[in-house]
Amino acid sequence: MELLARCRDLALPFYGNLLRSTQQTLRDRLFEQAEKGGSNADQRVYFEAIQTLNDSAVAMQAAFDAQLEHSYRQFLIGRDDDEIAPPLYSSSLSLVGREQLEDELAVSMIVSRANTQCAESLWKLNRRLAVLRGGKKVADDSNPFGPAKVGLALRQAMSELAVDQKARIFIYKHVGKLLLAVFGKIFNSLNDTLSGGGVLPNLKFSLAKEADGHDAYGDTETDAAVAQQNQAASAAQEADQRRMVSSIIDQFRMHTASSGPRRQTFSGISYGGLRSGRDGAKENFQPNDYALVLSTLQQMSEFNVGQALEQPMPIAQVEELLFAELGERADPQARHQLAEQDADTVDLVGMVFRYMLDDPKIPDIVKSLLSHLHTPYLKLAILDKTFLENQQHNARVLINRMAETGARWVVDEKERVVLPKLKGVVEIILREFVDDIGLFDHLLEDFNRFRDGLEKRAEMVEKRNRSAQEGIERLSTAKQRAATEIEERIKGFTIPESILQLLRKPWTDFLAFNYLRNGENSLSWKAALKVVDGVLWSVRDDGGRSREEFQRYQQQLEQSIAEGLRTIGYDSEAGEELLSALREGQEQAYQGHAIVKPVQQAVTVAKKSVLPTPPVFTAEEQIYADMLREKISFGALFEFDRPGQLSLQCKLAWFSRVSAHYMFVNQSGIKQLVETLPNLVRGLCAGTVRIVEPERRSFMERALTAILSKLHIATY
Repeated sequence: MELLARCRDLALPFYGNLLRSTQQTLRDRLFEQAEKGGSNADQRVYFEAIQTLNDSAVAMQAAFDAQLEHSYRQFLIGRDDDEIAPPLYSSSLSLVGREQLEDELAVSMIVSRANTQCAESLWKLNRRLAVLRGGKKVADDSNPFGPAKVGLALRQAMSELAVDQKARIFIYKHVGKLLLAVFGKIFNSLNDTLSGGGVLPNLKFSLAKEADGHDAYGDTETDAAVAQQNQAASAAQEADQRRMVSSIIDQFRMHTASSGPRRQTFSGISYGGLRSGRDGAKENFQPNDYALVLSTLQQMSEFNVGQALEQPMPIAQVEELLFAELGERADPQARHQLAEQDADTVDLVGMVFRYMLDDPKIPDIVKSLLSHLHTPYLKLAILDKTFLENQQHNARVLINRMAETGARWVVDEKERVVLPKLKGVVEIILREFVDDIGLFDHLLEDFNRFRDGLEKRAEMVEKRNRSAQEGIERLSTAKQRAATEIEERIKGFTIPESILQLLRKPWTDFLAFNYLRNGENSLSWKAALKVVDGVLWSVRDDGGRSREEFQRYQQQLEQSIAEGLRTIGYDSEAGEELLSALREGQEQAYQGHAIVKPVQQAVTVAKKSVLPTPPVFTAEEQIYADMLREKISFGALFEFDRPGQLSLQCKLAWFSRVSAHYMFVNQSGIKQLVETLPNLVRGLCAGTVRIVEPERRSFMERALTAILSKLHIATY
């Protein structure tokens, strides 16, 4: 453990000193941000943040250091889960749900980028730390010196800082930049320490893909074999794509082979007196001729300003204008005809965007917006002949991801996060794309970051909803167990309503609380059950007890009940009324007038089971029930019919094998409904509930496949 202690003494003070020095630079950055504020309110936010930072610096530092030390000690005892250290100060702030989510998202983005940026050094550190604790695997999230644990400590530190959310995000960004700049250095230092101490000094790093498509890190020959298989699969997909585009082009030319030079598009738009010629002919328009005309069309206000972007792009009109403008520029003695391959490109790009406008998988508002990329993408396809064939072309990946993101996240035109982003990207392309294809590289990188943020937020919301539902399930089980225990004890007795109210309401809640917190084998659970027995015994008969003994027992019982009611926050006045009724009953029992008596003929009361009664299914229903129990996994998509409304598509996020409840969330991770197994089975049988196969093809793949199919049909 000496080496591990040396690592702790190296890393923890390093991170602590970094936060300490960051607090000073933060004051300067916040002051600069305040001076840039566009309004008095903005300035006030940052000036107040400076003051709060000054007041909370010590508490932040203590919380940060304590959490790092706590994570290290949890690691030492073999616990890898993210535990929060016990608070050092009672002034620790409690954030509201949205603020917690924003904090989690900010830290998650820092951790994600750090894990990617430092993949090699972090992988090596994980492997070496695993050796120090007997071979037990160490993952990125369980490494006590890694980004995940530092991020957890940062969240604890920030919980001591009561500032406006705008200032919080600014602080996270600033601290995140500093952490990203130094993570690699500390990981290298830790690796050097362990390697110098003889822990895997010759460790080699390699990256491969696992079967499920996620990155895996290894140093075996198997990794190289998997990588080769993935490369072969990727090459095969690229070859299929080239063949598909080639087949589409062949179909275009088959349709026009018998009619001489082409004078219109496959969609029937006239070339306006122009015609196509063989590729390479000197009479052909050059790519720059198309680029100039398309750049002009791209900037026309009727196509790209304001409400125009909310309406579908009139592709036929654009094509007519393209040919008209080319006709204006045509020189009979020089360039005056379309090369065959350029005519093919105009046809194919036009058909791709016409398919987009008919694609049922994309919401209308999204496809209307994205259809305005027709003109710049047509220009791109003419300038860069690889665009249509290369699945990995950044411009192609960009439109695929924009279409996929719009289809997944946008429900209607009121959506306020994804739609503005999509619109912003479209506007940048329309405004700035002239002939620099590198623009798409930058836009794709930015859009990927945006999409990663959406995914992270959805994962966190889903995790919270899942935890909440699990809590509801545990509470239901606990209440049922508590009720079962009480009903078992009171069966066969006539009991006044006041005593029943005490046992069946607040004391059942207290029993459930005990069951959840301490479990059924705990002394506190057993003591709470003894109170039930004591209440019933105290109001039956005196049993020859002395007044002193009776009063002592009565006081002890009342004290136990009062403490229990306070624990669950039961209303004090209502609690006093119940206790007063109990005292009266006890006094009557002591006087020989028991208020709880056995019934003349005891009624047999079946003990309630915590487990629900298994439902009875028909043969057809049983098939669906078995499928839901055994073959459907988390993440499966279900579609629910709703009378008078659009169908609701949800993801299965959680189910309970105890209660057979299934929870479904939308794409944002928000809980939509919880269904029982019988209801799901009946819905599947009736067709009002459907299991949906997720679409794995990209927009461009779907479009090209549909176009080729349409051309084949037109041939016959």
